[in-house]
Amino acid sequence: MAIKLQLACRLGSLHDLPAMKMLFAETIRATCNQDYNPTQVDVWIQSTKKDDRWSSIVLDQYLIIAEISTQIVGFCSLSNGNELDMLYVHPSFQRKGVASYLLNQIEKQAISYQTEKLIAAVSITAKAFFEHHGFIVIAEQQVERSGVLLTNFKMSKKLI
Repeated sequence: MAIKLQLACRLGSLHDLPAMKMLFAETIRATCNQDYNPTQVDVWIQSTKKDDRWSSIVLDQYLIIAEISTQIVGFCSLSNGNELDMLYVHPSFQRKGVASYLLNQIEKQAISYQTEKLIAAVSITAKAFFEHHGFIVIAEQQVERSGVLLTNFKMSKKLI
């Protein structure tokens, strides 16, 4: 059950990148360690060093930031009008409705683009959340990062 938070949502900016990267790393470290081994977690977190990739999330995608007071508690991005690229919520704010709120906002944006189907590459850890929100698994995938394989799921949800 979601508790009422004074949640504000806004568009992201380059100024948000340090906090986003920190939240990303903390979330993966705290929540994915049951589904991924330490080497996989470390390799996943190393992606924060890819500055061009992170800048492109802000500059080339529809990025929304969830805040409580002035603390960033989550973020979500939409790429190419139909691909959910990022959805991360700080471990202290999970299971409180933040991720559902962010996903709902991204879905509204995708619908405004006349997107019929939203797609996402989803971690083992996040799979149940996405299924709960109407996504279905299209395929299990193995993604290679620095010679380490990570399992995720290509999922989709019909919007229109």
